[in-house]
Formats: sequence, structure tokens, C-alpha cells
Amino acid sequence: TVGLLSLPHILRIHRLFQFLGNWETNPNINQVTVRGIKLVFVVAISAHLVAVAWHMIWLLEGKPMEGWGTNAVLSNAPALEAYIHSLYWAVTVLTTVGFGDITPTTEIEILFTIVVMFIGVTIYAYIIANITMLIPRIQGGRIEHQEDLDALRDFMRERRFPAELQNRVITYKDFVWSQTQGDY
Repeated sequence: TVGLLSLPHILRIHRLFQFLGNWETNPNINQVTVRGIKLVFVVAISAHLVAVAWHMIWLLEGKPMEGWGTNAVLSNAPALEAYIHSLYWAVTVLTTVGFGDITPTTEIEILFTIVVMFIGVTIYAYIIANITMLIPRIQGGRIEHQEDLDALRDFMRERRFPAELQNRVITYKDFVWSQTQGDY
């Protein structure tokens, strides 16, 4: 019942993603960091929802003797301890690690585990895709900066700038880039 009462709070989670979406379009904030934070929230919220559902299945089945909770010795445990065990199970299944110390035993638990495994593979693909998209952004700015420096060096050499002035200009441009990471 407590889980169902918190449903309105879960439904407002889209506000968090709207807020982070606004940060992604803000030119003063590093977009790679915002995407990383967003990724962590997606994984954490998914794990929480799966953990709550896993625990709710056990409770709705009436804490069966062959259920996962009985195997994990949670029949008389406090709610927090049961949630921690549920979260542990959710994270191991969603991350495809699956240690096997908490296993589904009833038909409903087995079916739910199959669904969660598909969700875990999808989340894993989402994580890999996001990391793959973030790496070029991180490296892209550095590569672009190096190309700019090379073009500037060539320009100054062709125009026969004094060596000391060339060094000062390159040092200054490098300093500005290090302070702004290309956002100048």
C-alpha cells in the first residue's frame, strides 16, 4: 500500500528530466556532465522501480514459503532490510551480473525476472549508446582545439611572427581553452 501511495511522486519524475533537459540546452553548463547525471538517474530510478515491484510481488503472493524472500530469510525482517535485498536483486539482474544468491522460485517471480532481464539488456544498451555518444564530445573538443592550434601555428609561421610572440599567443590560446574547455 505504501508503494502505491507513493505513485504520484513517481509520476512527477518527468519534471526532473525536464529540468535536466533545460540544463542540456544551457550553453554555460557542460552538456557531457548533464548527460552523465541523466544517465545515472535513469539507471537508479529503474533499479528502484524494479526493486519495489520485486518486493511487491512477494508481498502480494502472501510471502510464500518457496518465494525469494523466504530464501533470503526476510519473512520477519524490517521493510528497509527487505527493500535493500530487493534493490540488490534488481541491480544484479539489471546489470546482467546475476550472482544467483537471490533467485526467483514461483512462476510469477520467474516471469517477472524474464521481463526484468529484457529491461536490463535495454538499459545496458542505453548506457553503452550514451557513453559512446559522450566520448566523442569529450575528445571532440580536444581534437578541435588541437586543430585550431595547428592552424594558428601555420598562420603565424607563414606571416613570420617572432618566435616569442608565437609562443605567447599559443600559450594564451591554450590557457583560455583549459579554463573554458572550448566554450568561449
